[in-house]
Amino acid sequence: MSETGLPDYLAKFQAEDEERVMSMFDESEKELALQLYEPCKITPADLQREYSPEEVRELCLRTKVRVNMRDLNCLWDAKERLGPRLDNRSESYTNRMLIKSVVRKMVEPYTDEEVAHYNLVKRSWLKKRNIMRLECWKRERESQSESISVPSLVDISSQFDSATDMLQLDTEHPEPLPVTFAQPMPLSVVEDTGEHDVQNVTQSGDLENVYMKTEPELWGIGDESDTVSLPSESQSQQNSSVINVPDMDWVQAGLQINSEALSLQLLNSTQSQPILSEDYNQFGTQVAVASTQEDASTLLDV
Repeated sequence: MSETGLPDYLAKFQAEDEERVMSMFDESEKELALQLYEPCKITPADLQREYSPEEVRELCLRTKVRVNMRDLNCLWDAKERLGPRLDNRSESYTNRMLIKSVVRKMVEPYTDEEVAHYNLVKRSWLKKRNIMRLECWKRERESQSESISVPSLVDISSQFDSATDMLQLDTEHPEPLPVTFAQPMPLSVVEDTGEHDVQNVTQSGDLENVYMKTEPELWGIGDESDTVSLPSESQSQQNSSVINVPDMDWVQAGLQINSEALSLQLLNSTQSQPILSEDYNQFGTQVAVASTQEDASTLLDV
């Protein structure tokens, strides 16, 4: 174990990786790059972290599993070195060339120590990435819960404000305000005038005089938009009295004009139509014989 608390090979690999990343930046940018790289470094706390069953389930459901067949594969290394010579070649030829490269030791299989070191680095990086995923998902859930809870708090505060406003109104106006109403007309006056009007209408039939007489008495009763409604029988009597009998002279003159025009039209139509022959011997000769009818000559012979 190194001073950092990490395995020696992992600490060495991480230091080399940090130097490689810092070499990609200028001197003025290295400080900022180092600040961004520090959260991504593997720490002993990350390696000692244990997942809960809920976290394991979440990682299994939300993390994709990929198998990289190129890592620690000497045949893939040989294929990359041969490169252009394997283009447009058959599969059997490619396999023979790969076997030949291993037999001639152009490439060598990886040792168990190299595989162990490689697996150590990969497992450490995978655990670091999983911890970062869990933290990110946790922040997302918290942000969603906050976004849901904020409107509810706003509603509660608004309701509280409205309740306080109602309490203030109650304290400002503890007693109800006085309300004034218009005094109604005595029922006796209305009933007397109504009976008098009905009697006058039934006796004399003069609706206009009765209305003019009772109109001043009805002033002030009801709203301005109210109108006086009359009985249907009295309205029909008034309308019948207003309508005058028209003069029938001009009506008779119009009927005479229409009858004369109609007779002229009938005369013209009868004159324009051709007069058919009344000779019964020629009956049926002016119409072409259909296929279902007999010839006219056969009919005459009979």
